[in-house]
Amino acid sequence: VTGVQLEKGSTATDFEYVDYGRQLQMCQRFYSVLTDLWGDTGSTSNYRFMVRYAFPVTMRANPTVTLNSVSLTRMQTPAVNRTSKDGTHIFSRLTETTTDAYWVINNMTMEAEL
Repeated sequence: VTGVQLEKGSTATDFEYVDYGRQLQMCQRFYSVLTDLWGDTGSTSNYRFMVRYAFPVTMRANPTVTLNSVSLTRMQTPAVNRTSKDGTHIFSRLTETTTDAYWVINNMTMEAEL
């Protein structure tokens, strides 16, 4: 159903049309889902690995970030730290000295509900 607007009281106001892209941005300030974020060590044997992820829009508050369904190869489970309204850092460590390690976050949620 489209083209419907609920009003409080008995006086009608002009219909407010918000295009899909703008409505999505307004919703993403409260909740967003990311699928298939990956990180790898490349050609380093450093035991520490960190990636910064910038949110699609600035959240309304610092969100709770949850990593769901993570796949690992020679890395510890990634952890989230230093989260702000604009993005977060995802940190992990290698489980062994190697230049071939990676993780894939199949689903990550960012929630800044009221």
